[in-house]
Amino acid sequence: MNFTDPKIGIIGYGKVGSALGTSWSSAGIEVWALDKDILKLKQKIDNRPIGICSSAEELLDLCSVIFLCLREEDLSAQVDTLEKLNAHNIILAHTAGSLSTDIFSSLKTSCQTAVFHPYRSFTGLTTEPGILENSFIGIVADSKIFPVLAELVKKLKATPVKLDASNLPLYHASATILAGGTVCLIDSAEKFLKEAGFPEQYIPELVTSFVLQIIENIEKQGAREALSGPWKRRAIQVIQKHIDVINEKFPQTINLYLSLAQQVMDTEDEDFTDILDIP
Repeated sequence: MNFTDPKIGIIGYGKVGSALGTSWSSAGIEVWALDKDILKLKQKIDNRPIGICSSAEELLDLCSVIFLCLREEDLSAQVDTLEKLNAHNIILAHTAGSLSTDIFSSLKTSCQTAVFHPYRSFTGLTTEPGILENSFIGIVADSKIFPVLAELVKKLKATPVKLDASNLPLYHASATILAGGTVCLIDSAEKFLKEAGFPEQYIPELVTSFVLQIIENIEKQGAREALSGPWKRRAIQVIQKHIDVINEKFPQTINLYLSLAQQVMDTEDEDFTDILDIP
């Protein structure tokens, strides 16, 4: 198989698959896609120069590097299919960031296997290139195929980062807490503002502006130094008022507030919860 100028296959043309396919096809790489519903796949591709395969067998005949852009629970069945089709002499990579290449155990003697995880938040299908530019892509692969995958990452105008398989769960957890945690925090802040009587039409603009300022501060100073407000000042009376009102109006959020405050305020000599009235 040709790994110098590879044809790329994508199994699962959803959020991640469409981002990779759209970006690589725009970079002049030949891309072929396979998904459960051919008619929906044609709609997803949206007239981009991406080939459509009707079967995994066809994809194996065409491509030397195949990416399984599937949910964790769907990977095993697809690997079984590829094994039955005698997949060999190709690179197989999955994009599920929390799983190692052990999912490919039945194919490791016939194929080169890897993990290929974009550290990016995807909320829908990608129809325009550029979503992966300036991103980082974590790769678990041996020294033989890492250069091949790294070169494909560079075609995306992204940065390849070699990872150890044992660190994948924590690596993936960092992305989850950063993406999901940020969304949850913003949602809570918006609810607080609404309950506080702040004009609803201004809340999205206020929150977006505030978050962008925080990001700018982090870029300039680093995360810990960018911290401001009563947690950093250890303003106990202010924090106690927060705890009281959150517990009254949003009791489901009080543990989140306390957990975050504790990370910032605890010292070697003092647990901040010892100096507050915790509900």
